[in-house]
Amino acid sequence: MMNDSVILAEFYGPTLSWFRPIFGLLCLLAVLGNGLLIWIALTTPSIRSVNSNWFVISMGISDFLWGFYGSVLSSIAFSCGSDGSCPTLVKISGGFCISTIESSFVFPTFIVINRYVKVTTLPGDSGRLRRFLVSSKGILIISGCAWIYVIVLSSILAIFDQLGEDPFGVYCANHFKSFWLYLVYMTGGMYAMSSYTATFYFYSKLQKFVATSIARVNANRPVRRNAFHTRQQDHQEGDTKAVMKMVKLSTLLPLVLQGGVFVIDGGQWFLPDDLLPMWGGRLFSIAFAIMPMCSPWILLLTLGPFKRELKRRWGVALRRTNSVTAVASVM
Repeated sequence: MMNDSVILAEFYGPTLSWFRPIFGLLCLLAVLGNGLLIWIALTTPSIRSVNSNWFVISMGISDFLWGFYGSVLSSIAFSCGSDGSCPTLVKISGGFCISTIESSFVFPTFIVINRYVKVTTLPGDSGRLRRFLVSSKGILIISGCAWIYVIVLSSILAIFDQLGEDPFGVYCANHFKSFWLYLVYMTGGMYAMSSYTATFYFYSKLQKFVATSIARVNANRPVRRNAFHTRQQDHQEGDTKAVMKMVKLSTLLPLVLQGGVFVIDGGQWFLPDDLLPMWGGRLFSIAFAIMPMCSPWILLLTLGPFKRELKRRWGVALRRTNSVTAVASVM
């Protein structure tokens, strides 16, 4: 088993010179993209007034904080961590990394469940659970529980001095010496697996519902070609398809980009310590950082209200630019 001195020597070794700027740049782009998403959502009344959009906002906040960790906290910690002059910052960086990663997984699941319940609930349905899942109170409680879990997980690891330099080259959890702490850490893996399972289940049910609904609408269209009810169903199905596309991308891309880290990191207690050299772990970490950078653009370019507002603001910005250019040329 590798001792801590060997891990620290490799962690702050030669690979840090190329890893640090690349990782920092990706995380900075994550901050900018998610900042744009949050800004659009919070400054657009028609978006922030829809309670289900707060799952999207929470997802953006989670990825924004992860980008802040990678571009600011870890960047400073890399500078002073090698000589042990900022142990508290190193632990804070590890806690930020774990909590923001874990929280990002569940929000696509919450979004697809919310959409399924919303479109399949009939008028006058008195089911208390269904009403709770789509209510503002329910969304607040569910999101709060997700954040509480990741904060508790990070706090337990912090109490037992388990946060810091990860063998994969980022600030996360230290090399585990206690199997029980490793099991606590692995509740995060079970949390992610449960989230993926629930996403697959409700995505499949939503897909079947949409297919059935489209067939029903198409059958009625010759009779009710201009009916408001049919147009309303078309709009609802368009929004549902957009949600499904977003959930698919937000679920499959992490499996491709981040799956290697999950498998190796999750099995670290049983796998050889030297399975991957430090440069290999850092390549996995760079792939891991791509998803928080892409996530806000997936949301902005697939979800109807966000996409329309982004286009509107882009058009306004272009018109202002053209107006300023025209005035300057006249002067």
